[in-house]
Amino acid sequence: MAYCLLYFWARPFHALGLVQSLDPVIRTFSMRNGDESLGRLYYRLHYIIECDILTEVDGIPSDKTFEVLAKTNDESMSGFLESHLWLRSHLNKVLQYLYSTSKAYAQPHELADLVCNLSADLRGWFQSQPLGAQFARDATAFSMSVPTMPLRKREIALRYFACAFLLHRPVLYFFLHKDMEYTVRPPDTQALRSDQAPWILESCRDCIEGATLFVHFSCISMDSQSSKMERAYRSWCDIQLLFAAYLVLVQVKSVPALVPIFRVLGDMENLLDQAERMFELFPVDSLKIRKSLEVLRSQRQNLDAASPSLYSYI
Repeated sequence: MAYCLLYFWARPFHALGLVQSLDPVIRTFSMRNGDESLGRLYYRLHYIIECDILTEVDGIPSDKTFEVLAKTNDESMSGFLESHLWLRSHLNKVLQYLYSTSKAYAQPHELADLVCNLSADLRGWFQSQPLGAQFARDATAFSMSVPTMPLRKREIALRYFACAFLLHRPVLYFFLHKDMEYTVRPPDTQALRSDQAPWILESCRDCIEGATLFVHFSCISMDSQSSKMERAYRSWCDIQLLFAAYLVLVQVKSVPALVPIFRVLGDMENLLDQAERMFELFPVDSLKIRKSLEVLRSQRQNLDAASPSLYSYI
């Protein structure tokens, strides 16, 4: 019921209330049946749903901890769940290490080790997956792939790109607003030199490409007979991240220093149109969804009016 309330009917607070009311029961059941598949399954599903809700409504994911398998060659339901679990746990680490209040004014040289290690872990997890479970991770490869995908693989891909996008977003944010950030915390010579290192542009690229691919995979049809977005499944959680990805793409598409990145990402205006269409096609009639779409379109219009188009250079 909580799963349906959250992912199908866009009722996160109702789902959270139900999940938290069941927490003692799930804990007791998992302790009594910890070694049995059913006990482990319920505990993991409870963890994933609770984290998905708390990330969006509170900003602080669940504090539950347990062993997560980083590598599995199992493409069954169990392997699918372990992939969800690993990516959800990894996103919790990203939020904990990079989005805490202590990192609010962190500069790139202060985040370098964290970003590098978290990126390596994410890359290592993907490379450990069986070939049948892997998917395109760059825009060029995606453009050559078939625009349909099974639901399970698509869900894992969206979690993966959510991790990549949010992992690198603090670096991109600093890059876009470094003059303002340096006003708050003037850098010394060494810090200034470090914040101009090549890895920063690479991190910006990974963030933008992660946002781009999140939009692309959100629009993928699960129907092998049709590539229409109308057949693409989208959940409440997907829409939250789609909102964040859209805002980043709107903001960066007119930044001259980032023009080379867009050469391999395709038609950005068409991509933004697709994202807007996903909001229009959301299966639940929601005032919040309609207002969110109004906000996105307003931001796009305002930024387009304030910034010259750079597509003549791409």
